[in-house]
Amino acid sequence: MGNITSTTTTQSSPTQAPTQAPTQAPTQAPTQAPTQAPIQAPTQAPTQAPIILSNLRTKDFKNIINKQADIKNKLNANIENLNLLNTTMDTTTIEPFSNYLNSNNFPDIKNYADVFNKNIALLDDPKNIKKQKFDTYIYMQNKKIKEMKEELIKLQTQVQKQSKLSPDIKSFKNMNTSQSLNIELYNDNKPNNSITYPNYLIYGNDGCLEYNKNNGTQSPQWNFKSCDSNNKNQQFTSTKINNLETYNSFINSETNKDKILKDSSSTMFNFNVINPVDEQDKCLQLNNDGLSVMPCSLDLSQRFRESYFTVLP
Repeated sequence: MGNITSTTTTQSSPTQAPTQAPTQAPTQAPTQAPTQAPIQAPTQAPTQAPIILSNLRTKDFKNIINKQADIKNKLNANIENLNLLNTTMDTTTIEPFSNYLNSNNFPDIKNYADVFNKNIALLDDPKNIKKQKFDTYIYMQNKKIKEMKEELIKLQTQVQKQSKLSPDIKSFKNMNTSQSLNIELYNDNKPNNSITYPNYLIYGNDGCLEYNKNNGTQSPQWNFKSCDSNNKNQQFTSTKINNLETYNSFINSETNKDKILKDSSSTMFNFNVINPVDEQDKCLQLNNDGLSVMPCSLDLSQRFRESYFTVLP
């Protein structure tokens, strides 16, 4: 092939480079016309030579062709998979999501939806928010009151369990008159002939209180007599009133039925009642009229506080 001529540079054929530029044009035309017209070079040299193709070998072309075939096969396989998926979607019925919310087979989802809807309703109506806040406040207050009552009962139970470690009771102070009655305690460590422990002798007027219950012909009588710890008519017991059930258990008289409490909001517990050892529905009573033994009503005149000190006359 002949030389390629450019207006800016002169390039030789790849087979042979001339050692010297010709001094003048050839005087004769070639003996044989070329079989192909000469190829003209571009008017501007390329910015980068096409080195990729010039460096490829036959083996490299085969690898490229094989990779192209592999990519084509993968594309065809993906197309088939997509067609199969479209066919499956067309023939499959998808259950609406609302059916899941109403189904008992998915209780967790349904519960979540219910809570979500309730919260949305609160946001839509400000009155509901205020009501919810108020209900929450009342709930927390009631819960706190309940816990305090439970703690108080536990504390009272612990105190009763540890009562054996406490010092002996020396007197009872009336909650109505604030007057105190000195007593003598009898228990397992200091027994008498009673079947109930602990029991007490109640001192007053230089003797001990004696109660004689109704025997059918006489009404009950009480008076101070010479002290005798083995005389059951001089033996009294004391019970701590610390809950509603215990409170109402002492009110058995028909005349005092209206004294039975329906709830504990109207009274304070943690006081004592004093009863004859063999007649627990009668209570020691101290008021401005003096000392007596009457049917239990558990008003202030029949309530006493324990004291660990002897009262001087």
